[in-house]
Amino acid sequence: MEAALWKYPTTYTQSMKTVLVQEMGLVGMPSELEKVTGGILKGKIPGLWMKKSCPSLKPLGSYVNDLIARLKFLQEWPS
Repeated sequence: MEAALWKYPTTYTQSMKTVLVQEMGLVGMPSELEKVTGGILKGKIPGLWMKKSCPSLKPLGSYVNDLIARLKFLQEWPS
């Protein structure tokens, strides 16, 4: 990795070099983020979201549409 950084220094104008160096390194993802990503890829509501959200048995797409409708309703609620 050090050789790649020396041969291909990362600069603001050449993002591909940055990607190259990151791909060569050990860039990991926290386990919580992996679980969220896995849920999204399967079309399921991630458990981490359900801890902070209203209960739902809907698949992810319907859940997001419902969440957007709820937020819109609350924003338009008379104050």
